[in-house]
Amino acid sequence: MINEEINRIVYQWREIWDKCIETKNGILPLDTSCIEIFKQYLPKNGLILEGGAGLGQWVIYLSNIGYKIVGIEIVPECVQRFKKKYPELKMYVGNVLELNYPDNTFDGYLSLGVIEHFIEGPDRVLKEAYRVLKPDGVFIVSVPAYNLARKIIYPLINFINPLKENEILRKIFNRKKLNYNSEIKKLSKKYLDENINKNYYPMIGIHPEYGLIFTEYRYKKGQLEEVLSRNKFKVIICKPISYEAGLKEILEIIGINIDFGSNLLKLGKYFGYHFFNHMYIAVAKPVKN
Repeated sequence: MINEEINRIVYQWREIWDKCIETKNGILPLDTSCIEIFKQYLPKNGLILEGGAGLGQWVIYLSNIGYKIVGIEIVPECVQRFKKKYPELKMYVGNVLELNYPDNTFDGYLSLGVIEHFIEGPDRVLKEAYRVLKPDGVFIVSVPAYNLARKIIYPLINFINPLKENEILRKIFNRKKLNYNSEIKKLSKKYLDENINKNYYPMIGIHPEYGLIFTEYRYKKGQLEEVLSRNKFKVIICKPISYEAGLKEILEIIGINIDFGSNLLKLGKYFGYHFFNHMYIAVAKPVKN
């Protein structure tokens, strides 16, 4: 199952990063709500790992302000592109489930929007993070939120989702033709039914060739703290962040597309801490004997 999941993740993120490079020239906006947390808690004189570094935007930013950081990313094309543009910085192909580093190597570990992508749940990723962190190390982790707005609107999405397989509607909305048959759909549904971790809210997509696919979990309030504690981390802080992204998603669902920076999106944070937040972020320390 693990190998199947790794193949799925590589395939999925290769498509995502390719699209990002094509539409945004590979330049991703940095979530400013993370920056102050990094500056407050990351050790300036220690060695930091970012597991699941994507296109490397945080490796670039933190290196530029004086941090010693190494990035690993499971999609080889991302690493190749990064090394070509930034040969002086450190980024390698790697798997957060099996880190190629000795125990107690790092003073800090960043995991930003990563642990939610494993269908079996986050425990194996967190055990590896625990292993490679020093006893006084700092772990900063973020996950997508199953916020109050999403609890209201996602049942509507689940009702509409079957319509996404209608070929006439796909043609009207300029979506790719579905190439999978009823047997592939049945097998993909069976795989999801058998492997979905029901402790979290799963996001399920439709792939033109592979049928129904798992994309990520969304976390309810308090779940990130619980899973960290279960994996021998002491939580220092845990807070909701990224209100603009959360409000932007809801508006896009109802057909309103607004660029980041809009004053309307900035209103998201005034509806309550757990209403429109796109993410939860936690700072934790490994509890080692």
